[in-house]
Amino acid sequence: MNDFLIRKAIILTLIHISNRMHHYHQLCILSFLILTACATMKGGKKAKELRIDYNSAAEINYGYTLQVDFYAVYANGKDKKLTHKSDLKIEVTGATYSDGQLYIEGYPEQFGRDVIDLRATYSGKDDSLVKEISIPFNYRGPLKLIFTGDAGTDGKKGSKGGMEMVFRNGLNGGDGTDGAQGRDGHNLSVYIWKDESTQQYKIRVNNLEDQKSYYYNYLDSGAGITIDVSGGAGGTGGKGGDGGDGKDGRITDKKTKEPGSGGNGGNGGNGGQGGNGGMVYLFIHPNAAELQNRIAIYNFGGAGGAGGPAGDPGKAGKPLEGQEAKADGTTGLPGEPGPSGSQGNATTISIEAFDPENNE
Repeated sequence: MNDFLIRKAIILTLIHISNRMHHYHQLCILSFLILTACATMKGGKKAKELRIDYNSAAEINYGYTLQVDFYAVYANGKDKKLTHKSDLKIEVTGATYSDGQLYIEGYPEQFGRDVIDLRATYSGKDDSLVKEISIPFNYRGPLKLIFTGDAGTDGKKGSKGGMEMVFRNGLNGGDGTDGAQGRDGHNLSVYIWKDESTQQYKIRVNNLEDQKSYYYNYLDSGAGITIDVSGGAGGTGGKGGDGGDGKDGRITDKKTKEPGSGGNGGNGGNGGQGGNGGMVYLFIHPNAAELQNRIAIYNFGGAGGAGGPAGDPGKAGKPLEGQEAKADGTTGLPGEPGPSGSQGNATTISIEAFDPENNE
């Protein structure tokens, strides 16, 4: 039943009661009933709490994204979604938040609690609600250690052909520039051991490219560990510029001007070469040796970039009656695809005791 029907029923009931009472008692009881009814109806519209929903069975792990939604819950049991409301303010540690998505840090620079602390505050027209929750990692899904090379930048588009200043022909389009080479995959030293006090695996990744280290906790849920140091893809070649259009034929009092030919399209730039795969030096402590067959390492060469498209031909100018038609320009040549990068050297795996506190 909607609010209008409820109000109508209450008013009719009150009128019926008032007709059966003396004037003084009628006013007292009528006022009391009206105030009570209004308070009840207002209470039904006022949110009593803020609810935060997320899928606890989703992958809550390093580098993953988690969907969260926020709801105002009312006394009548109904709720209203607040996720995209401007009055909803979110504070979070252990991840970053944007428009209903929690982005979990993929490159932690120290061992952490592996818990996302979330505080939501909603200040509506009649409501002020606060809710705090903590979301622990469940370590589901493969642990992805991604240290691939960056893709090469794409080539620039060639300039569009204009019109000649003196003559009437369209100018040729400029050639697109070549895509840049992809960056090589990173070289890593990776140490894996088990914390005997918690039976949780620990992973330290030393990036030999920038001398930074990253730290991960791991629970063997069957999903395994992926280490990817493949080269980055080459950049796409730039598109050839389009040819300029020729000027139309023209007759003036002084002279007759012939139409101009269309300019040729520019050639597409060549694709960049893919980056080379990196190298992984893997050290596994004997107390974590069972993980050796659960680790997949990829160090492929990056794919070559695609060649840039050819530029389109310019159109010839329109001839006037009796004038000779001129030719359109020609289409440029597409760029050549870039070569793939080389696969990195074979991974070296050592199972040996080491001091987890000193594994530079």
